[in-house]
Amino acid sequence: MTVIGYYDETPSGGMKGNPDFPFVWCCHCQKRTHWLGYVIQSGTGAIHLIGQQNCGRLHYGVDFGGAERTFKQKRDRQRALERLAGIAAASRSAIAEVSALLWTESLSSADLVRASLKSAAPAFYSDLCAHICAGSVMKVHRTVRDHEAERERDRRFEQAVAAFQRLPAAIRRERRDEGLSPEEDTTPIFQQITEQFGQVVGGSFLVDEGDLRGALLALRKALLEAHEAFKAGTDSCSTKHLQALAAAFDRSQRECLETAERFGAAPQFFRSENLNRLAAWARSRDGLVVDVGSSKLAISEGDRQLKTIEAFETLDISALRSSLESIQGTSSGTR
Repeated sequence: MTVIGYYDETPSGGMKGNPDFPFVWCCHCQKRTHWLGYVIQSGTGAIHLIGQQNCGRLHYGVDFGGAERTFKQKRDRQRALERLAGIAAASRSAIAEVSALLWTESLSSADLVRASLKSAAPAFYSDLCAHICAGSVMKVHRTVRDHEAERERDRRFEQAVAAFQRLPAAIRRERRDEGLSPEEDTTPIFQQITEQFGQVVGGSFLVDEGDLRGALLALRKALLEAHEAFKAGTDSCSTKHLQALAAAFDRSQRECLETAERFGAAPQFFRSENLNRLAAWARSRDGLVVDVGSSKLAISEGDRQLKTIEAFETLDISALRSSLESIQGTSSGTR
């Protein structure tokens, strides 16, 4: 007995959405009871269908477990080979697109903006990236004089003096002797305040970790490894290694496309309302010099050189996206 195939006739919506959808005949149950199961070839060459759950083990005994494992191993390897072949077949154009993007002026400009901001105001840059990654509100905590509280204290002192003066002279002398007469307090009163400046918009390109250049390099590495493995021959490659190559490509292409989408929001960073928020936050910090212009920001920290960061053209990844979609199409089409 050999497992030679697998079937899944589950309708969209399952049992809840299709209570009357016909089941598939099961050679063990001797009736239509399953939507999932295996195609079995007996020792005489006869073909049977049997349900996936316990029917095979109940019908064929312990031999079914080994046959099922063998079938799954062959199926997993075939799928891994087809997946790798799909990646390798379309990888050349994707690698070319990635290499071209790595040399674009847009990506170089983003690198320059990041480096300039980091050089001119390192502490500000670090805090800014933390807000970008967390999606948190820019804020500053400050200690300031609480003049209102001081005025209220003075008012209460004047009331106490007036009340004290209305007391009989003997009682006033007695309280002075006991140190109970009103005494003026002129020490400053302080309070903690928090100023909020809103969230940073479109600043993902500034963050070193997970930047687009790094994502493109990781994608190119995954494509090259898949291509070279397929070119060298897969007979000696384990199924686990084939699956790992495909998984590395899937992960790197997903991260690359997600990073590219965030990178595409960079023009929002240079809008006047966002730059003004950044400038207000920067000016509230000690030792920062900042100036806002049209789609640009000049900044320095301490005695560092003033650097200007300016808006740059966004990146067109449509050709790369098309190449990656062709890989997905090739891979899915071979399954």
